[in-house]
Formats: sequence, C-alpha cells, structure tokens
Amino acid sequence: MSKKFRNIITALYVVALLTLVTGATYAYFTMIRVARFSPKVSAKAATLNYIFFDSGNPIGIYPNTENFQEGMDNLSSETFASAYLRHEKGDTTSSIKYNLYLNVDSNTLTYSTTEKKPELILEIKDDKGNEITEIENLEYVSVVDGKGKTIKGFDITTALGRYDILKERVLETETEKLEKWNAKVTYVNLSESQDNNLEKELKGYIRIEKAD
Repeated sequence: MSKKFRNIITALYVVALLTLVTGATYAYFTMIRVARFSPKVSAKAATLNYIFFDSGNPIGIYPNTENFQEGMDNLSSETFASAYLRHEKGDTTSSIKYNLYLNVDSNTLTYSTTEKKPELILEIKDDKGNEITEIENLEYVSVVDGKGKTIKGFDITTALGRYDILKERVLETETEKLEKWNAKVTYVNLSESQDNNLEKELKGYIRIEKAD
C-alpha cells in the first residue's frame, strides 16, 4: 500500500463551507471571507473617503486517493485580500492605515519527519508578484517535495496564534488606489511518509481590516 494512501483522511478545509459527512473525518485550513464597505467622513477636512476591504474565495485543500499519492504533485489553493480607497473632496490626499494578518485558532498538525520538513507553506505576494519574506514569528523556508521541486514560503505547519503580515500599512491617494495581496497555501507532498498528520487539523483565517 502506498504510504500516501493511508493519509487520505487528512484534508485542509474551510470552516465556512464545512459539511459533516457520516463516517468521514476532515482536517481543514480555514479562510474567513471579509467583505466590507465603510465610508468615513472627516468633518475637519470636509473630506469624504470611500474605503472597501475584500477577500476572495476561502482556501480549501482536499487530499484523497486520486490526488495525493506518493510521487504526485503538491496540493495548493489561492485567494486574495484587498484594500481600496477613493478620495472624494477636501484635502489634496486621503489616507488610511490597514492590517493584514493570519490567525490560527487551533492546530494539531505535526512534522512527519525527524528533520521537521515544512508541510504547510504560506506565500504572500502583491499584485506585481513581489513576495513578502518577513513575518514576525514565522520562518521563511525552502522545502523540496517528493518530485524534487523547491517550494518557498512561510512554514505554518505548527503555527498557532496571530501573525501580522502587514501592520498599519498606509494607503494614500489623490484619486483612488487599490492594493491587492495574493495568498497561496501549499500542502507539500514529501517523499517521506506523512502519516503523522492523519486526522489532524488546522483552523484559522486571514483577515484584512482598518487599523485603529
């Protein structure tokens, strides 16, 4: 029996879309969708700013006997988070600050290898493909999968708690401006057995919001 075959119950899923199926156990990675329209009025500057935060579809990764056997590709899922600001009138520019962060509420995933090879990788890039390589308390790593391909990003295999991706980032414009961040999570198919994560789960979310 393939050593990947025994790992088919391990899955990364989304709490917002979680369906309980009798006789099946899922592990899941959650992405909470945020979509919010928030006009803000500044009486002092007689300025009306339109602020909008949004994110894409939840991330979901589903290993099974067809897509996650030994020698197969890694499993990935992508989404985005964006902040939009439109300057209406008053001062010559409008600006806001916003936060983008990862919060892992609970996590029972472990490393399957004695070398602690990363198994769950998070990548964050802007719309031009520029990658974030520093997040406090998360390690930016490179890992080679079972097919010899190198994957780079933040190791969130055993992550727990809040991790600030962007903190009080300034968005400023004279007209309108959109900043979009693309997030990708990869479940790495190692050459070694990953049975240690059978029936394990990680629950968390990525959120974008206005800074206080």
